[in-house]
Amino acid sequence: MNYFPIQIVNVGRMKESSGYCELPPSDALKDFIMCYWFFDTTDSSGDILVNPDCCADIIFNLKARDIDDFSEITGTFSDKFYIPGNGIKACGIRLKPGITYHLIREGIDSLSNTSVSSLNYPQINCEFIAENILEKTTCQIKDFFDSYLSFIFRKIEIRESKFIYSLNVFNSIADNGSKDLLISDKTMDRYFMKYFGLSRKKISSVLRFQNSLRQIINYGNILPEGYYDQPHFIKDFKRCAGMTPGDFLKSIS
Repeated sequence: MNYFPIQIVNVGRMKESSGYCELPPSDALKDFIMCYWFFDTTDSSGDILVNPDCCADIIFNLKARDIDDFSEITGTFSDKFYIPGNGIKACGIRLKPGITYHLIREGIDSLSNTSVSSLNYPQINCEFIAENILEKTTCQIKDFFDSYLSFIFRKIEIRESKFIYSLNVFNSIADNGSKDLLISDKTMDRYFMKYFGLSRKKISSVLRFQNSLRQIINYGNILPEGYYDQPHFIKDFKRCAGMTPGDFLKSIS
C-alpha cells in the first residue's frame, strides 16, 4: 500500500505551533502501521483540527492518572473533528486501513466516527503498555512500540481472501479513483464497512480529499483530479479540512 495520508496539523507553520509530530515505524511494521504520532501542547493551545484519513488510531493519554483514562481506540472518520488542545500530552498508533479488524478480530463498522475505551479489547493490553510508555521520552516510546507491535503482529495472519480483495479495491481507489468489481456493489460495501469502517462512497470521498491536499501542497491552488468543478471541490475540502483551499494555502505559505 503506497497510500499515506496527510494531517494538516503536520504541514508548514502549523507543525511548529501544534506540538505535533509523526515518527515512522520499523521496517518490519510498515505493512501494519502508518506512523506513531505525538502531541505535546501548551495550556494556551486551542482546539486541534483532525482531518479524515481512512485510518483508525490507538490513542494514549500520557498524563493519565488512572488506567480507565489511559487509552482509547478510534474508528474511521468520514468528516473533520476537533480535539481540545490545551495542555495535551498524548501519543498514538495510526493503523493502516483494514489492520484494526485483524487486531481486534471483529468488524469495525461499530467504531465508525467514534472512539471507545481500549480496555474493551484485552489484546491491546493497556496495563502493559502504560507500564512501558508513561514518563518515557518520545524515542523510548517509539522503540517500545516497535518491539511490542512486532511481537503482536507476528501472531496475526492476514490471509482472508475477502479482505485481500477489499484492500486491492481500496488501493485502486486511492491510486486511480475507481475499480471494476468482480462482485456486487452491495457486497463490496458490506466488506468495506467491515474492514475499513466506512462505505465505499465515503472512503472514496476521503481519499479524494487526501489526494487534493497533496496536489495543493505540491502544485498550488488548482482543481485536483477527481473533482468536476471548483464549487464541489471547495465544499468537499472545507468539510474535511475546516477551511477553504485558499485559506489552507495561506496558512502554509
